[in-house]
Amino acid sequence: MRIMDKLLETNHLLRAGLAPSIEELRKTVMQSMETLRADFEQQSEMFLLAQQKETTENPRPKEQIKWQQEMRQLEALPPVDITAITEKVNTTAIASNEIATKLFILRSLRFDGMELRRSQVSEAHKHTYSWAYMSAFSEWMVSEDPVFWISGKPGSGKSTLMKYLVNSPDTCDHLRKWAGTRKLVIIDHFFWINGSSLHRSQEGLLRSLLFDVFRKCPELIETAFPEQWNDSMNLSYDFDDLSLSWDRQELLSGLQQITLQTASSNTFCIFIDGLDEYEGEHEDLVNILSNMAHTSPIKLCVASRPWNIFEKALGKSLTRKLYLENLNKPDIELYVKIPLQDRADFRALALASPDAAELASDIVQRSNGVFLWVYLVVLAYPVDLDKFFKHIMDSLDPIYQAQIARGFSVALAARDPLSVVSFWYLDELEQDASVAITKHVDNLSEKRKRLEHFWKEEVRKMTVRLNGRFKGLLEIVVPHPQAQDIVPSELTVDFLHRTVRDFLVTEDCQRVLKEWIPSDFDVHFALCNIQLAEAKELPLQMKNMPSMICPTSAIFHSARQFEICHQRSLNQVLEQLGSTLEVYGRGLSPWLGEEITPWLHIEVKSFVVYAVMTNQTRFISNLF
Repeated sequence: MRIMDKLLETNHLLRAGLAPSIEELRKTVMQSMETLRADFEQQSEMFLLAQQKETTENPRPKEQIKWQQEMRQLEALPPVDITAITEKVNTTAIASNEIATKLFILRSLRFDGMELRRSQVSEAHKHTYSWAYMSAFSEWMVSEDPVFWISGKPGSGKSTLMKYLVNSPDTCDHLRKWAGTRKLVIIDHFFWINGSSLHRSQEGLLRSLLFDVFRKCPELIETAFPEQWNDSMNLSYDFDDLSLSWDRQELLSGLQQITLQTASSNTFCIFIDGLDEYEGEHEDLVNILSNMAHTSPIKLCVASRPWNIFEKALGKSLTRKLYLENLNKPDIELYVKIPLQDRADFRALALASPDAAELASDIVQRSNGVFLWVYLVVLAYPVDLDKFFKHIMDSLDPIYQAQIARGFSVALAARDPLSVVSFWYLDELEQDASVAITKHVDNLSEKRKRLEHFWKEEVRKMTVRLNGRFKGLLEIVVPHPQAQDIVPSELTVDFLHRTVRDFLVTEDCQRVLKEWIPSDFDVHFALCNIQLAEAKELPLQMKNMPSMICPTSAIFHSARQFEICHQRSLNQVLEQLGSTLEVYGRGLSPWLGEEITPWLHIEVKSFVVYAVMTNQTRFISNLF
C-alpha cells in the first residue's frame, strides 16, 4: 500500500482532485488481497487436514468422520477465481499508473509560488464590488461574447476585483446560464511583475492555466498531451527525481486542444489579471489571447491598466469593458468609513472636532479612484510606493525617453496642471524652437469653428500619445465629463496622484530624467513657449474670456523662473504675449467695456504694470 500512500501524498500536495479515485483503487486492492488471503487460508486448512489424516495411524471412527466432514465443508466453498483477481489487479495497476501519470504531468506544470500572487491580493472589503453583477460584466457572463476587459488606473483595485470575481458564487451562477448542461470550469492567472520569470511570462501563464484545468478535470490531461502521456505511462511511481520540460508552443497547443475537443461537454471561463505586468511584447500576448478567445468556445476576462495596446485590442466595444475608477467610488466610501470608525485616533478627533465627519469624504474625493492611495491614508501601511512607480518607469518605451523626460519636467515645473494643448505644442517645440514666436494670431471671429474641427482629432491623437508614453502616470483630466462642449484648453494633463509627483522628484528618479532629457532642453523656456502658443489658440467667446488670465499669469511665472536661472529675459516671448493680449483686447472690448482687469487690457501700460508686479526686471529694463 506504499504506492497508494505515495499517490495520496502527491495528490494532497498538488491539491488535485484524484483522492476519491486513489481511495477506490486502495479499496479494490484491499478486497483482492483479502480474497487471496482467505483462499490461502482455505488451501492451508485442507492441506493440514490431509496431512494429519496421512500421519495418523489407525484413526478412530469419530476422528475419521470429523475429518471427512471438515474436508467436505472446505471443498464446498466456492473456488477462488484467480483469473478474475489477476485481471482486477492488472486493471488496478493500470489505473494506478494512469493516476501516477496524471500527477506527474500536473507536478511538472506547477512552479514555485504559482499561487503566491493571488494569495497576496487583498480580499474585497465587505459589501464592495456588488455593482459588478448589475453592470455590463453581468450581461457579458450570460452572453456568447468571448472577451471582457477590466481597465483601471494603477492602484484602483483591479486585482482585488478579479480575485473577488473568481471566487464569488455569483460569478458561477451567471456563467452557468451560459454553460447550460455543459460542465463549467473557471480558471485564472495573476501576472506579477515582482515575482519570478514564470510569473511574468507566457510559459508561466499557460502552465498556471493548464495546472488549474487539470486539477479540476484530470481526465483532460491525456487529451491535451497524448505524447507526454504515453511517454510518462512507462515511468516508475517514484518520480520525485524525474522531470518533464515544456516549451511555450506545446503548452499553447495543449490548452487549445482541450478547449476545442471537449467543447460539447466542457466550458471554460478564464480570468487573467495584470496583462501590463507581462514582461514580453504586450502585442504578442494580446494576439494570442484574442486568437484563443475567437477560435475556441471559451470566455476570457482580462484586467490591465488602460495602455494603448490594450485599449486598441480590447476596448473597442463599449459594452464589453469597464473603467474601474469610474465605478468604485461607493466601494472606496465603504472602505474609508469603516476602518476610520475603528481607529481610536479618529474617534477622538470626531469628539473634538465637528469637521472630522468631512474627513472621509475628503479622502474619497482626493483618491481619484485609486484604492492604493486610500489604503495608505487610512491604514498608514508602509508599502514601498517608489518600487511601485519604478516598475512603471522601467516599462516606459526607451524610444520615447526624451519626450517622456520633457513631459515629466514641464509637468513638475508648471505652476498649475498644463492643458492637453500645451503638451501638443511641447511636441511641436521639439521640431521647431520658434513655433510660438512665429505663430500668427488668427482671425478671432473664425477661430472657434476652425479649432473645433482641428482639435477634436488632435486631442484624440494626443490622448493616445500620452497614454503610450507615460503609462498612466500622467493622464488627461476632464473637468466636467457630462459636458458636451468642452474646449481643449479645459482638458488638463495631471499626475495620476500626488504620490507620483513625490516619486518623480526623488534623487534617483531625477538622475534618470536628466540622463534622458536632451542637453539643450530648458524647462522654463519650454513652458513659456508652449503656453504662449496655446494663448494664441484660445477661442474668442465671452464665456472663455477669463481663460486668458491663467496662461498670462503662468507665462509671467515661467519667464521669471527663466530669468532667475539664466540672468536674462525671454524678451521675444513676453513681447509676443503683449501683442497677443492686444489682439484679444480689441476683440473683447465690444463685450467688456472699459472696466477690465489690467492684464487683459489692450493698453501697453497695463501689460507693463503686470510685468513689474511679477518682477520681470530685465524685461522692464529693456523697454526703457
